[in-house]
Amino acid sequence: MRLEQITKCGVGVGVMAVSLLVAAPGRAEVRVGGVGGGNLASLATDSTDVKLGTLKRWSVGGELELDLSRSFALVARPAYVGRGTDIKSMPGVGDVSSHGAGSYARTELSYIDLPLLVKYSFPIQGVRPYLIAGPSLGLLRKAEGVSKFGNAAEVRDDIKKDFESTDISLNAGAGVGTNVGQAYIFAEGLYGYGLTNINKDVTEPAGRNRGLQFRAGITLRLGGK
Repeated sequence: MRLEQITKCGVGVGVMAVSLLVAAPGRAEVRVGGVGGGNLASLATDSTDVKLGTLKRWSVGGELELDLSRSFALVARPAYVGRGTDIKSMPGVGDVSSHGAGSYARTELSYIDLPLLVKYSFPIQGVRPYLIAGPSLGLLRKAEGVSKFGNAAEVRDDIKKDFESTDISLNAGAGVGTNVGQAYIFAEGLYGYGLTNINKDVTEPAGRNRGLQFRAGITLRLGGK
């Protein structure tokens, strides 16, 4: 994705956030807290020469939620998110498992994610299911190629220069939450669909982040009735 496209997306997200904040009723509740969980990460690629699998990573971050009404809320959730992919086979190596028990190869990517999500909670009492969706800007912090073949020692290579520094994704999922006194606890599943070709070399096949995150968190009410 070109720089001007990323800039326009960021401006659009910012305008939407400011508009919703300005339009929020005076009695709107503000909640702050934390969220964490696991991420079943993978990469979608155009290459026919590699076979990729799912890699278990993690995520942890904060949460700022503005309840605009009984059902709608605006959620900002900056987080440190692990992404990447397990590599089953690739040129020059072949089938990774054929190199002996315990052999593996993977790409580990770490991002600071800046999502802006819209949340709709169903208007029922007690434990309330909800839907949540929105865009996210990812800032690459670390990228490593990790491999171990047979009895050889694990090798870690810094490959950050091979990847774009930013990633735009769309996120959508569902969860359940409930109020416990001043606290609100929740658990959810969220699928991230990367839109950006994160491979910096345009002569290489495209690669885009994918991930299914399972999260749990807690927020505390700061204001409102």
